[in-house]
Amino acid sequence: MGLAQWAPLLAAQVGYVHRTLQRLGARAGEIDDLLQDVFLVIWRRQSHYDPRQPLRSWIFGIVARVIQEHQRRRRRGLVPGFIDAPEEAPSPEQQLISAQARALVTSALQRLSLQHRRLLIMREIEEISVRDLADRLSVSAPTLYSRLKRARLLFTREVRRRQMAARAVALAPIVDLW
Repeated sequence: MGLAQWAPLLAAQVGYVHRTLQRLGARAGEIDDLLQDVFLVIWRRQSHYDPRQPLRSWIFGIVARVIQEHQRRRRRGLVPGFIDAPEEAPSPEQQLISAQARALVTSALQRLSLQHRRLLIMREIEEISVRDLADRLSVSAPTLYSRLKRARLLFTREVRRRQMAARAVALAPIVDLW
C-alpha cells in the first residue's frame, strides 16, 4: 500500500494507539514520542500486514512491543495511568471513586507480568476475540483460555489483596483507640 492508502487508515488509529500506550503503562510525558515510534514501526512493517487480519490487532502487537522495549530501557518503578479519563464531567464524589478504582486496577495490573497484563488488556479491554488473539499469539484456543484464566486469577488475587490492605489501613486509627 502506498501513502495515499495508508494515511487515512493510520490517521483513524491515532486515538486508539494513544489510549493503548496509556493502558500499557506509558507516562504522560512519553506518549508523544512513543506514538511517533509506533507509527514509524507501522510504516516500516506495513508490508508484513495481512489485510485478512484486523488492523487494530496488528497495531496492538506493535504498540505492545514498542512499550515493552521502552520499559526495558527505562527500568524504573511502576507506572501510573491505565484507564481512560471519562468524557463527561463527573461529580467530585464520582471522581474520587473513579480515581480509587483506577489506582486499584493500575496497581494490580502492574504487579502482573507483562505477558499476563497484555493478555488481559487485549481480551478484556480491547475486546479482541479469542480466535484473533490465539492467531496473533500463535497458540491454540485452549492454550489461550488457560493463560487467560491464569491471568484473571492472578489479577483477582492482587485486587483482593490490595482491597484488604486498604481496609486494614482505614481501620488502624479505630483499633488504636481500643
